[in-house]
Amino acid sequence: MVAYAAAELPSKCFPLPKCFKAAVVGYWLSMLDRRLRLWPMALLLLATMVTAGCVGQAPTPAPPPTLEPAPEYIKVGFSISLSGSYARKGECSLQAIELWADWVNSQGGIYIREYGRKIPVKLVYYDDESNREAAARIYERLCVEDRVHVALCPCSSLLTYAVAPILEKYRVTGFVYSTASTRMFPRVLKYIVQVVSPSSRYLADIIRMLAESPDVREKPETVAFVFADAEFPRSCAEAAKEAAESHGMRVVLFEEYSRESADLTPVLSKVKALSPDVLLGGGYLPDALLMVRQMKELDVHVKLVGLLVAPPMPDFIEGLGRDALYIVGPTQWECGAAYSPEFGPTAEWFIEEVKRRYGIEPSYHHAEAFAACLILQKAIEEAGSLDSDRIREACSRLELTTFFGKFKIDPETGLQVAHSVVVIQIQEVDGELKRVIVWPPEVAQAKLIYPMPP
Repeated sequence: MVAYAAAELPSKCFPLPKCFKAAVVGYWLSMLDRRLRLWPMALLLLATMVTAGCVGQAPTPAPPPTLEPAPEYIKVGFSISLSGSYARKGECSLQAIELWADWVNSQGGIYIREYGRKIPVKLVYYDDESNREAAARIYERLCVEDRVHVALCPCSSLLTYAVAPILEKYRVTGFVYSTASTRMFPRVLKYIVQVVSPSSRYLADIIRMLAESPDVREKPETVAFVFADAEFPRSCAEAAKEAAESHGMRVVLFEEYSRESADLTPVLSKVKALSPDVLLGGGYLPDALLMVRQMKELDVHVKLVGLLVAPPMPDFIEGLGRDALYIVGPTQWECGAAYSPEFGPTAEWFIEEVKRRYGIEPSYHHAEAFAACLILQKAIEEAGSLDSDRIREACSRLELTTFFGKFKIDPETGLQVAHSVVVIQIQEVDGELKRVIVWPPEVAQAKLIYPMPP
Protein backbone atom coordinates (compact mmCIF):
# COMPACT_ATOMS: atom_id res chain seq x y z
CA MET A 1 0.00 0.00 0.00
CA VAL A 2 2.78 2.47 0.90
CA ALA A 3 4.82 1.48 -2.15
CA TYR A 4 1.77 1.99 -4.40
CA ALA A 5 1.11 5.51 -3.14
CA ALA A 6 4.71 6.63 -3.51
CA ALA A 7 4.98 5.33 -7.09
CA GLU A 8 1.59 6.38 -8.46
CA LEU A 9 1.00 9.82 -6.95
CA PRO A 10 3.51 11.72 -9.14
CA SER A 11 1.99 10.27 -12.37
CA LYS A 12 -1.27 12.09 -11.72
CA CYS A 13 0.58 15.45 -11.94
CA PHE A 14 2.86 14.86 -14.96
CA PRO A 15 3.85 11.85 -17.03
CA LEU A 16 6.98 9.84 -16.05
CA PRO A 17 8.96 7.34 -17.96
CA LYS A 18 8.16 3.69 -17.32
CA CYS A 19 11.77 2.97 -16.36
CA PHE A 20 11.58 5.60 -13.62
CA LYS A 21 8.42 4.07 -12.24
CA ALA A 22 10.04 0.65 -12.09
CA ALA A 23 13.08 2.08 -10.30
CA VAL A 24 10.98 3.72 -7.58
CA VAL A 25 8.89 0.61 -6.96
CA GLY A 26 11.99 -1.57 -6.81
CA TYR A 27 13.64 0.78 -4.32
CA TRP A 28 10.73 0.69 -1.86
CA LEU A 29 10.26 -3.08 -2.21
CA SER A 30 13.94 -3.66 -1.44
CA MET A 31 13.73 -1.45 1.67
CA LEU A 32 10.65 -3.29 2.91
CA ASP A 33 12.29 -6.66 2.30
CA ARG A 34 15.42 -5.56 4.22
CA ARG A 35 13.31 -4.43 7.20
CA LEU A 36 11.33 -7.66 7.24
CA ARG A 37 14.55 -9.66 7.21
CA LEU A 38 15.92 -7.66 10.15
CA TRP A 39 12.84 -8.26 12.39
CA PRO A 40 13.78 -11.83 13.49
CA MET A 41 17.25 -10.65 14.46
CA ALA A 42 15.78 -7.73 16.43
CA LEU A 43 13.32 -9.99 18.24
CA LEU A 44 16.09 -12.44 19.09
CA LEU A 45 18.27 -9.65 20.45
CA LEU A 46 15.38 -8.29 22.53
CA ALA A 47 14.58 -11.72 24.00
CA THR A 48 18.24 -12.23 24.92
CA MET A 49 18.36 -8.89 26.68
CA VAL A 50 15.15 -9.55 28.63
CA THR A 51 16.30 -13.01 29.67
CA ALA A 52 19.66 -11.69 30.75
CA GLY A 53 17.95 -8.98 32.76
CA CYS A 54 15.64 -11.43 34.53
CA VAL A 55 18.45 -13.78 35.43
CA GLY A 56 20.54 -10.96 36.72
CA GLN A 57 17.75 -9.67 38.96
CA ALA A 58 16.65 -13.05 40.41
CA PRO A 59 17.23 -13.32 44.18
CA THR A 60 19.88 -15.70 45.43
CA PRO A 61 18.13 -18.96 46.44
CA ALA A 62 17.97 -19.57 50.19
CA PRO A 63 20.24 -22.34 51.44
CA PRO A 64 18.43 -25.56 52.40
CA PRO A 65 17.51 -25.79 56.10
CA THR A 66 20.22 -27.30 58.20
CA LEU A 67 19.18 -30.47 60.03
CA GLU A 68 19.87 -30.33 63.74
CA PRO A 69 22.45 -32.85 64.91
CA ALA A 70 21.03 -36.20 65.96
CA PRO A 71 20.43 -36.41 69.72
CA GLU A 72 22.50 -38.79 71.78
CA TYR A 73 19.32 -40.45 73.06
CA ILE A 74 15.60 -40.57 72.33
CA LYS A 75 14.22 -39.40 75.67
CA VAL A 76 11.01 -41.14 76.74
CA GLY A 77 9.49 -39.37 79.73
CA PHE A 78 6.82 -40.46 82.19
CA SER A 79 5.72 -40.47 85.79
CA ILE A 80 5.20 -43.79 87.54
CA SER A 81 3.39 -44.68 90.75
CA LEU A 82 6.06 -46.32 92.88
CA SER A 83 4.25 -45.36 96.09
CA GLY A 84 0.67 -44.67 97.06
CA SER A 85 -2.52 -46.46 96.03
CA TYR A 86 -1.37 -47.31 92.47
CA ALA A 87 2.04 -48.65 93.50
CA ARG A 88 1.29 -52.29 92.61
CA LYS A 89 0.23 -51.36 89.10
CA GLY A 90 3.11 -48.89 88.81
CA GLU A 91 5.68 -51.51 89.72
CA CYS A 92 4.42 -53.88 87.02
CA SER A 93 4.30 -51.08 84.44
CA LEU A 94 7.86 -49.94 85.17
CA GLN A 95 9.17 -53.49 84.91
CA ALA A 96 7.67 -53.78 81.43
CA ILE A 97 8.89 -50.35 80.28
CA GLU A 98 12.45 -51.11 81.40
CA LEU A 99 12.27 -54.50 79.67
CA TRP A 100 11.27 -52.79 76.43
CA ALA A 101 14.05 -50.20 76.70
CA ASP A 102 16.65 -52.94 77.16
CA TRP A 103 15.14 -54.94 74.28
CA VAL A 104 15.15 -52.06 71.80
CA ASN A 105 18.59 -50.80 72.88
CA SER A 106 20.03 -54.29 72.43
CA GLN A 107 19.21 -53.76 68.75
CA GLY A 108 20.90 -50.36 68.63
CA GLY A 109 17.83 -48.26 69.38
CA ILE A 110 15.08 -46.86 67.15
CA TYR A 111 15.86 -46.12 63.50
CA ILE A 112 15.28 -42.45 62.58
CA ARG A 113 15.15 -42.00 58.81
CA GLU A 114 15.85 -38.26 59.13
CA TYR A 115 19.26 -39.04 60.67
CA GLY A 116 19.88 -42.22 58.74
CA ARG A 117 20.74 -44.29 61.80
CA LYS A 118 19.45 -45.87 65.01
CA ILE A 119 19.40 -43.87 68.23
CA PRO A 120 19.19 -45.55 71.66
CA VAL A 121 16.37 -44.90 74.11
CA LYS A 122 16.77 -43.23 77.50
CA LEU A 123 14.00 -43.43 80.11
CA VAL A 124 13.34 -40.29 82.15
CA TYR A 125 10.88 -40.87 84.99
CA TYR A 126 9.90 -39.85 88.52
CA ASP A 127 7.61 -41.25 91.22
CA ASP A 128 4.25 -39.45 91.16
CA GLU A 129 3.24 -41.03 94.50
CA SER A 130 -0.19 -41.82 92.97
CA ASN A 131 -0.98 -38.12 93.32
CA ARG A 132 -2.41 -36.01 90.50
CA GLU A 133 -0.76 -32.75 91.61
CA ALA A 134 2.62 -34.48 91.77
CA ALA A 135 2.04 -36.01 88.34
CA ALA A 136 1.21 -32.60 86.85
CA ARG A 137 4.42 -31.11 88.24
CA ILE A 138 6.44 -34.01 86.86
CA TYR A 139 5.11 -33.66 83.31
CA GLU A 140 5.77 -29.92 83.40
CA ARG A 141 9.36 -30.77 84.32
CA LEU A 142 9.62 -33.47 81.65
CA CYS A 143 8.49 -31.06 78.93
CA VAL A 144 10.32 -27.91 80.04
CA GLU A 145 13.52 -29.05 81.77
CA ASP A 146 14.13 -32.58 80.51
CA ARG A 147 12.78 -31.80 77.02
CA VAL A 148 11.65 -35.34 76.37
CA HIS A 149 10.85 -36.33 72.79
CA VAL A 150 7.80 -38.49 73.60
CA ALA A 151 5.89 -39.46 76.73
CA LEU A 152 4.06 -42.34 78.33
CA CYS A 153 1.02 -41.31 80.36
CA PRO A 154 0.68 -42.35 84.03
CA CYS A 155 -0.75 -45.70 85.12
CA SER A 156 -4.12 -44.28 86.24
CA SER A 157 -7.07 -42.52 84.61
CA LEU A 158 -7.14 -39.87 87.32
CA LEU A 159 -3.47 -39.03 86.85
CA THR A 160 -3.72 -39.12 83.05
CA TYR A 161 -6.52 -36.55 83.14
CA ALA A 162 -4.20 -34.27 85.13
CA VAL A 163 -1.24 -34.50 82.74
CA ALA A 164 -2.94 -34.63 79.32
CA PRO A 165 -3.40 -30.83 79.07
CA ILE A 166 0.29 -30.35 79.88
CA LEU A 167 1.36 -32.64 77.03
CA GLU A 168 -1.00 -30.73 74.75
CA LYS A 169 0.43 -27.41 75.87
CA TYR A 170 3.99 -28.42 75.00
CA ARG A 171 3.01 -30.52 71.97
CA VAL A 172 4.52 -33.77 73.23
CA THR A 173 2.83 -36.96 72.04
CA GLY A 174 1.67 -39.06 74.99
CA PHE A 175 0.81 -42.76 74.76
CA VAL A 176 -1.98 -43.91 77.09
CA TYR A 177 -1.55 -47.49 78.29
CA SER A 178 -3.54 -47.60 81.51
CA THR A 179 -6.54 -45.35 80.94
CA ALA A 180 -9.53 -47.05 79.40
CA SER A 181 -12.03 -44.32 80.19
CA THR A 182 -13.04 -42.27 77.15
CA ARG A 183 -13.85 -39.12 79.13
CA MET A 184 -10.85 -37.13 77.87
CA PHE A 185 -11.08 -38.09 74.21
CA PRO A 186 -14.08 -36.04 73.02
CA ARG A 187 -12.04 -32.98 74.04
CA VAL A 188 -9.60 -31.39 71.61
CA LEU A 189 -6.49 -33.32 72.61
CA LYS A 190 -4.32 -33.71 69.55
CA TYR A 191 -1.29 -35.34 71.14
CA ILE A 192 -2.89 -38.14 73.20
CA VAL A 193 -2.93 -41.68 71.76
CA GLN A 194 -4.83 -44.54 73.43
CA VAL A 195 -3.30 -48.02 73.18
CA VAL A 196 -5.77 -50.03 75.29
CA SER A 197 -9.41 -50.86 74.67
CA PRO A 198 -11.76 -48.12 75.87
CA SER A 199 -13.89 -48.73 78.95
CA SER A 200 -16.95 -49.01 76.74
CA ARG A 201 -15.74 -52.50 75.77
CA TYR A 202 -15.13 -54.05 79.20
CA LEU A 203 -18.51 -55.20 80.54
CA ALA A 204 -20.17 -54.66 77.16
CA ASP A 205 -18.06 -57.48 75.70
CA ILE A 206 -19.42 -59.81 78.41
CA ILE A 207 -22.92 -58.86 77.25
CA ARG A 208 -21.89 -59.56 73.68
CA MET A 209 -20.45 -62.94 74.71
CA LEU A 210 -23.71 -63.89 76.44
CA ALA A 211 -25.70 -62.85 73.37
CA GLU A 212 -23.51 -64.47 70.71
CA SER A 213 -21.62 -67.39 72.25
CA PRO A 214 -22.87 -70.85 71.25
CA ASP A 215 -21.92 -71.95 74.78
CA VAL A 216 -24.92 -69.97 76.10
CA ARG A 217 -27.91 -72.05 75.06
CA GLU A 218 -30.47 -70.19 77.14
CA LYS A 219 -29.88 -66.48 76.70
CA PRO A 220 -30.17 -64.31 79.83
CA GLU A 221 -33.20 -62.05 80.12
CA THR A 222 -32.35 -59.86 83.13
CA VAL A 223 -29.19 -58.07 84.26
CA ALA A 224 -28.26 -56.18 87.44
CA PHE A 225 -25.39 -53.66 87.57
CA VAL A 226 -23.72 -52.95 90.92
CA PHE A 227 -20.49 -50.95 90.65
CA ALA A 228 -18.05 -48.69 92.51
CA ASP A 229 -18.56 -44.93 92.47
CA ALA A 230 -15.56 -44.06 90.30
CA GLU A 231 -15.15 -42.88 86.72
CA PHE A 232 -13.82 -46.13 85.28
CA PRO A 233 -16.42 -48.60 86.64
CA ARG A 234 -19.20 -46.09 86.00
CA SER A 235 -18.27 -45.67 82.34
CA CYS A 236 -17.99 -49.46 81.96
CA ALA A 237 -21.43 -50.01 83.47
CA GLU A 238 -23.10 -47.30 81.41
CA ALA A 239 -21.79 -48.77 78.14
CA ALA A 240 -22.79 -52.32 79.18
CA LYS A 241 -26.28 -51.18 80.17
CA GLU A 242 -26.76 -49.80 76.68
CA ALA A 243 -25.41 -53.02 75.17
CA ALA A 244 -27.71 -55.19 77.30
CA GLU A 245 -30.78 -53.22 76.29
CA SER A 246 -29.79 -53.39 72.63
CA HIS A 247 -29.67 -57.21 72.95
CA GLY A 248 -33.14 -57.30 74.47
CA MET A 249 -32.04 -57.84 78.07
CA ARG A 250 -33.93 -56.06 80.84
CA VAL A 251 -31.86 -54.07 83.35
CA VAL A 252 -33.46 -54.60 86.77
CA LEU A 253 -30.90 -52.72 88.88
CA PHE A 254 -28.30 -50.03 88.16
CA GLU A 255 -26.68 -48.86 91.39
CA GLU A 256 -23.38 -47.47 92.65
CA TYR A 257 -21.70 -48.15 95.97
CA SER A 258 -18.81 -46.43 97.71
CA ARG A 259 -15.50 -47.98 96.72
CA GLU A 260 -14.38 -47.42 100.32
CA SER A 261 -17.35 -49.35 101.72
CA ALA A 262 -16.66 -52.21 104.12
CA ASP A 263 -20.20 -53.60 103.77
CA LEU A 264 -22.06 -54.26 100.52
CA THR A 265 -24.95 -56.04 102.20
CA PRO A 266 -27.56 -53.33 101.40
CA VAL A 267 -27.04 -53.41 97.65
CA LEU A 268 -26.52 -57.19 97.51
CA SER A 269 -29.81 -57.67 99.36
CA LYS A 270 -31.50 -55.83 96.50
CA VAL A 271 -29.82 -58.17 94.02
CA LYS A 272 -31.05 -61.19 95.94
CA ALA A 273 -34.63 -59.87 95.99
CA LEU A 274 -34.61 -59.15 92.22
CA SER A 275 -32.92 -62.47 91.32
CA PRO A 276 -31.42 -61.40 87.97
CA ASP A 277 -29.87 -63.87 85.54
CA VAL A 278 -26.60 -61.94 85.44
CA LEU A 279 -24.77 -59.64 87.88
CA LEU A 280 -22.14 -57.30 86.42
CA GLY A 281 -20.06 -54.59 88.02
CA GLY A 282 -17.45 -54.30 90.74
CA GLY A 283 -14.62 -51.85 90.39
CA TYR A 284 -11.31 -52.88 91.95
CA LEU A 285 -9.74 -55.82 93.78
CA PRO A 286 -10.73 -55.00 97.40
CA ASP A 287 -14.42 -54.41 96.68
CA ALA A 288 -14.56 -57.40 94.31
CA LEU A 289 -13.27 -59.72 97.04
CA LEU A 290 -15.78 -58.24 99.48
CA MET A 291 -18.66 -58.61 97.03
CA VAL A 292 -18.04 -62.30 96.35
CA ARG A 293 -17.61 -63.12 100.04
CA GLN A 294 -20.83 -61.35 101.03
CA MET A 295 -22.74 -62.93 98.14
CA LYS A 296 -21.83 -66.29 99.65
CA GLU A 297 -22.86 -65.12 103.13
CA LEU A 298 -26.23 -63.83 101.84
CA ASP A 299 -26.77 -66.86 99.59
CA VAL A 300 -27.15 -64.72 96.45
CA HIS A 301 -27.46 -66.96 93.37
CA VAL A 302 -27.23 -65.80 89.75
CA LYS A 303 -26.35 -67.59 86.52
CA LEU A 304 -23.20 -65.55 85.96
CA VAL A 305 -21.10 -62.97 87.83
CA GLY A 306 -18.84 -60.64 85.85
CA LEU A 307 -16.49 -58.27 87.69
CA LEU A 308 -14.04 -55.59 86.63
CA VAL A 309 -10.25 -55.64 87.18
CA ALA A 310 -10.06 -58.33 89.88
CA PRO A 311 -10.65 -61.76 88.24
CA PRO A 312 -7.54 -61.58 85.99
CA MET A 313 -5.32 -60.81 88.99
CA PRO A 314 -3.56 -63.67 90.84
CA ASP A 315 -4.74 -62.13 94.13
CA PHE A 316 -8.35 -62.89 93.20
CA ILE A 317 -7.93 -66.66 93.25
CA GLU A 318 -5.53 -66.47 96.20
CA GLY A 319 -8.00 -64.38 98.19
CA LEU A 320 -11.17 -66.38 97.44
CA GLY A 321 -10.08 -69.94 96.76
CA ARG A 322 -12.92 -72.02 95.32
CA ASP A 323 -15.39 -69.15 95.81
CA ALA A 324 -13.74 -67.59 92.74
CA LEU A 325 -14.89 -70.47 90.51
CA TYR A 326 -16.86 -69.57 87.33
CA ILE A 327 -16.63 -65.82 87.85
CA VAL A 328 -15.73 -63.99 84.64
CA GLY A 329 -13.86 -60.77 84.06
CA PRO A 330 -12.60 -58.66 81.14
CA THR A 331 -8.93 -57.94 80.69
CA GLN A 332 -6.76 -56.14 78.17
CA TRP A 333 -4.55 -59.20 77.77
CA GLU A 334 -3.97 -62.67 79.11
CA CYS A 335 -0.95 -64.96 78.76
CA GLY A 336 -2.90 -67.42 76.65
CA ALA A 337 -3.98 -64.81 74.07
CA ALA A 338 -2.06 -66.09 71.05
CA TYR A 339 -2.00 -63.08 68.71
CA SER A 340 0.46 -63.33 65.81
CA PRO A 341 2.58 -60.16 66.01
CA GLU A 342 3.44 -58.16 62.90
CA PHE A 343 5.78 -56.02 64.96
CA GLY A 344 7.73 -56.67 68.14
CA PRO A 345 8.44 -59.89 70.04
CA THR A 346 6.11 -62.84 70.46
CA ALA A 347 4.00 -63.42 73.55
CA GLU A 348 6.18 -66.43 74.38
CA TRP A 349 9.33 -64.28 74.44
CA PHE A 350 7.60 -61.63 76.55
CA ILE A 351 6.26 -64.12 79.10
CA GLU A 352 9.57 -65.90 79.47
CA GLU A 353 11.56 -62.65 79.78
CA VAL A 354 9.29 -61.33 82.54
CA LYS A 355 9.57 -64.64 84.38
CA ARG A 356 13.36 -64.75 83.95
CA ARG A 357 13.95 -61.15 84.91
CA TYR A 358 11.39 -60.64 87.68
CA GLY A 359 10.46 -64.14 88.77
CA ILE A 360 6.72 -63.64 88.12
CA GLU A 361 4.17 -64.36 85.43
CA PRO A 362 3.31 -61.15 83.56
CA SER A 363 -0.03 -59.49 84.20
CA TYR A 364 -1.99 -57.36 81.78
CA HIS A 365 -0.38 -54.35 83.48
CA HIS A 366 2.97 -55.58 82.18
CA ALA A 367 1.58 -56.30 78.72
CA GLU A 368 -0.23 -53.01 78.15
CA ALA A 369 2.82 -50.95 79.19
CA PHE A 370 5.17 -52.95 76.95
CA ALA A 371 2.66 -52.68 74.08
CA ALA A 372 2.48 -48.90 74.45
CA CYS A 373 6.25 -48.76 74.11
CA LEU A 374 6.09 -50.85 70.93
CA ILE A 375 3.51 -48.51 69.42
CA LEU A 376 5.65 -45.52 70.43
CA GLN A 377 8.64 -47.14 68.73
CA LYS A 378 6.75 -47.98 65.54
CA ALA A 379 5.26 -44.48 65.33
CA ILE A 380 8.72 -42.89 65.54
CA GLU A 381 10.05 -45.26 62.88
CA GLU A 382 7.13 -44.51 60.56
CA ALA A 383 7.47 -40.77 61.15
CA GLY A 384 11.19 -40.96 60.41
CA SER A 385 11.59 -38.05 62.78
CA LEU A 386 11.32 -36.95 66.41
CA ASP A 387 8.94 -34.13 65.50
CA SER A 388 5.75 -34.49 67.59
CA ASP A 389 3.38 -33.58 64.75
CA ARG A 390 4.90 -36.17 62.45
CA ILE A 391 4.81 -38.80 65.21
CA ARG A 392 1.13 -38.09 65.89
CA GLU A 393 0.35 -38.22 62.16
CA ALA A 394 2.13 -41.57 61.94
CA CYS A 395 -0.06 -42.88 64.77
CA SER A 396 -3.14 -42.02 62.73
CA ARG A 397 -1.89 -44.19 59.88
CA LEU A 398 -0.77 -47.16 61.96
CA GLU A 399 -2.76 -50.38 61.80
CA LEU A 400 -0.91 -53.41 63.11
CA THR A 401 -0.90 -56.35 65.50
CA THR A 402 1.53 -56.89 68.37
CA PHE A 403 1.53 -59.73 70.90
CA PHE A 404 -0.92 -57.53 72.85
CA GLY A 405 -3.45 -57.52 70.01
CA LYS A 406 -4.57 -55.08 67.35
CA PHE A 407 -3.83 -51.35 67.24
CA LYS A 408 -5.67 -48.64 65.34
CA ILE A 409 -6.93 -45.26 66.52
CA ASP A 410 -9.58 -42.81 65.43
CA PRO A 411 -7.37 -40.26 63.60
CA GLU A 412 -9.32 -37.33 65.02
CA THR A 413 -9.73 -38.31 68.68
CA GLY A 414 -6.82 -40.70 69.29
CA LEU A 415 -9.32 -43.22 70.71
CA GLN A 416 -8.44 -46.90 70.30
CA VAL A 417 -10.86 -48.64 67.91
CA ALA A 418 -9.22 -52.00 67.08
CA HIS A 419 -7.99 -53.62 70.29
CA SER A 420 -10.42 -56.04 71.95
CA VAL A 421 -10.58 -57.11 75.55
CA VAL A 422 -10.54 -60.81 76.32
CA VAL A 423 -12.93 -62.38 78.81
CA ILE A 424 -11.52 -64.92 81.23
CA GLN A 425 -13.34 -67.33 83.52
CA ILE A 426 -11.99 -69.01 86.63
CA GLN A 427 -12.19 -72.73 85.94
CA GLU A 428 -10.74 -75.87 87.47
CA VAL A 429 -8.10 -77.43 85.22
CA ASP A 430 -6.40 -80.65 86.36
CA GLY A 431 -7.45 -79.97 89.93
CA GLU A 432 -6.09 -76.40 89.93
CA LEU A 433 -7.96 -73.10 89.70
CA LYS A 434 -6.87 -71.23 86.61
CA ARG A 435 -7.83 -68.27 84.44
CA VAL A 436 -8.88 -69.43 80.98
CA ILE A 437 -9.91 -67.29 78.02
CA VAL A 438 -13.51 -67.91 76.95
CA TRP A 439 -14.00 -64.91 74.61
CA PRO A 440 -13.45 -63.86 71.84
CA PRO A 441 -13.59 -67.08 69.84
CA GLU A 442 -10.32 -66.49 67.95
CA VAL A 443 -8.24 -66.72 71.14
CA ALA A 444 -10.57 -68.76 73.39
CA GLN A 445 -8.91 -71.60 75.35
CA ALA A 446 -12.06 -73.17 76.77
CA LYS A 447 -15.84 -73.06 76.59
CA LEU A 448 -17.75 -70.69 78.82
CA ILE A 449 -19.43 -72.49 81.71
CA TYR A 450 -22.95 -71.00 81.84
CA PRO A 451 -24.97 -71.08 83.99
CA MET A 452 -22.67 -71.22 87.01
CA PRO A 453 -23.19 -74.41 89.02
CA PRO A 454 -24.82 -73.65 92.40
